[in-house]
Formats: sequence, C-alpha cells, structure tokens
Amino acid sequence: MATAPVTPAPTETGLQKFESILTGINAFFLKAVNAEINIGTAEKPLIDQFLPTQFSSAIDTANAVALNTFLQVEAQEQALAGSSSSYASKVAQVLAWQGGAIAKVLASAGLESGQTALTALVTGATSFTQINKVTTLAATPSVAPEA
Repeated sequence: MATAPVTPAPTETGLQKFESILTGINAFFLKAVNAEINIGTAEKPLIDQFLPTQFSSAIDTANAVALNTFLQVEAQEQALAGSSSSYASKVAQVLAWQGGAIAKVLASAGLESGQTALTALVTGATSFTQINKVTTLAATPSVAPEA
C-alpha cells in the first residue's frame, strides 16, 4: 500500500521567533496603554468634582491648546520636510509658540505655572499622539506566528 509523502511543517527561524515575541509584547503594551486611557477618561469627571469649576475648564482649555498646537507642528513638519523631529523638540516648539497663552489661560483661573509645570502639561496632553508610531521590522516572517 502506497502512502502519501509527508511534508514537514515549516519552522520559524530565530529571527522570526524573536519578531513574533516582539509583536506579542507590542500588542500587550498597546492594550495596557488603551486600558489606562480608558480608566483616566472615566475617572476625570470624578476628579473634576473635587476641583473648582474654573480650574477644570482652564486645564481642559490648556490641554486642548497644547494638543492642537502639537498636531499643527507635526503637520507642518510633514508638509515641509516629509520627516519628523524628535518628540522633545516638538514639545519645545509648542512651548515657544503657545507657552505664554497656556500660562495666561491657567492664570485666569488662579493657577500658577512655571516652566516645569507647562512642560508637564504639554507632555501630558500630547504624549498619546506617540503611541501608534511604532517602527516595523523590515523582514516579514514567512511563517505566520501561532495564534
């Protein structure tokens, strides 16, 4: 009785296994960060209850100004050069362009803000824009990772 030849299952190379591990780690971190964003978003109204209304609205306005300016900086860089400067450089540009305006918004609610506080506010308002900017490896696996 003749039997059909058995084709061995393709095996992953060391690099492909390493890439699969990194892909899994990346997926874990994205889920963790998304969970933190969801928790933070859900808790904000509770935290706002303990703050005077003018503080909460001033902080929201300052965050919106910082984020919008940051997105404008990124769009301008992409339009002009097609490349991007470092995140820290973009934060510095936002502070140079709108730092005074953000400080005035906060001061209108009675909040003092020094350079460190402004940098922290801009970083906090814009850091989530960096989450999905992940560089991919050039080599694609020829064997799909196991699910």
